[in-house]
Amino acid sequence: MKKCIPVLFGFVPLAVSTLGAVLHSVLLMASTVPLLFGMVHVLPFCKKRESLYMFSYCAFTMIPINILMIRVVIPILLPDESALRGAMWSVILFIVFLSVEEIILGILTRLLWPRQYKVPDFFDDE
Repeated sequence: MKKCIPVLFGFVPLAVSTLGAVLHSVLLMASTVPLLFGMVHVLPFCKKRESLYMFSYCAFTMIPINILMIRVVIPILLPDESALRGAMWSVILFIVFLSVEEIILGILTRLLWPRQYKVPDFFDDE
């Protein structure tokens, strides 16, 4: 049972972001980021690989928040556009939001945990 508790803690940020998006609660959505950092810090298999796990967990955890932001932004940016054009802009905005979030969280992760395993360089000719 003790081994399951850290793994179950991994689902807390996703549950909080989903609940925040459903309830339109800015406080819950903002608390997702500290929960992500806490989760990466607590889970034992994230040790020395914090950047990798922050990148992958951010991708899944931020989906409900990004969908909510797109549902708010698209009617403001494109009030009288067709559904197809709105869907195309939604995909573009989703990718932009996710990329910005992952870059910012990646920089913060490297600042908090500077000592991590090096990524092997597969393209080095030596």
